[in-house]
Amino acid sequence: MTIRILSPHCARTDFIEYQSRSLAKFFLDEYELIILNDAKDPKTRKAISLECNRLDVMCYETPDDLIHSSGPVACAAVLQWAWDDLVIKHYTDDVVIFLDSDMFMIREFSAKQFLGDAVIAGVPQHRGVITYFWNGIMLFDVPRMPHPDRLMLYCGIVRGQNVDVGGMMYYYFAENSEVIVKAVPHTSHIHSSNSNLHVLPTAVRDKYQEDYRIEICAGSFLHYGSGTNWQFTAGSYEFLMGGDCMPPKTEFVFWFLEELLSSRVAMPEVKYIFSELGSGI
Repeated sequence: MTIRILSPHCARTDFIEYQSRSLAKFFLDEYELIILNDAKDPKTRKAISLECNRLDVMCYETPDDLIHSSGPVACAAVLQWAWDDLVIKHYTDDVVIFLDSDMFMIREFSAKQFLGDAVIAGVPQHRGVITYFWNGIMLFDVPRMPHPDRLMLYCGIVRGQNVDVGGMMYYYFAENSEVIVKAVPHTSHIHSSNSNLHVLPTAVRDKYQEDYRIEICAGSFLHYGSGTNWQFTAGSYEFLMGGDCMPPKTEFVFWFLEELLSSRVAMPEVKYIFSELGSGI
């Protein structure tokens, strides 16, 4: 079974190489990286396609009619399109992972081993009585999902609660309470106020600035954060063109990745305190 890793990209072509290289070094299962090219600017869309071609990475261009009124709406539209038009039509025999464009591997990881008996895994998000999974990293054992065509990944309002990308998953879990789910452990933002600076190697910690606010998921994925160039200011979303909005942070993250890829540093062993979810949410 091949793991299909679907990653939506809309702005940062420089992320694709590090995503590809880090997966090649640390992902233990047989896999295929699939880039979902959602750039609206023709120049950026072409650049993403050319980079995928250079790296020999599969690339699908999203339809032009997807709604992009805000960052969450755009992301949800891309994921739902990918689920309906790619996963349901072509990958129902595979494990599928949705991985944010600014997620990079930093330690060995097996999706099959991590899932175990679980059918769906992700980082839980809670909105009142509503629980769903964050879109940054979601794992689906599609062959074991009942009625996978009924999965919804949109944002919106569920039982009176505003939910982000993936919030409509609530209805799938409600209809299929037998589905075993699993929480992906995460550090939250790495910051002294969260008492989690120890998750970084000492040599890396010495260069880390706390306003970078990166995080680590499943002990193996570094989340850059705010890497799509969507920014929320003054009560609305704005897409910022022009590439890198945070050069010092990018310089640090790329240096960190190079140190890991060259095996000059290794991630420390840390014990996560997050507990797994049981059957149903």
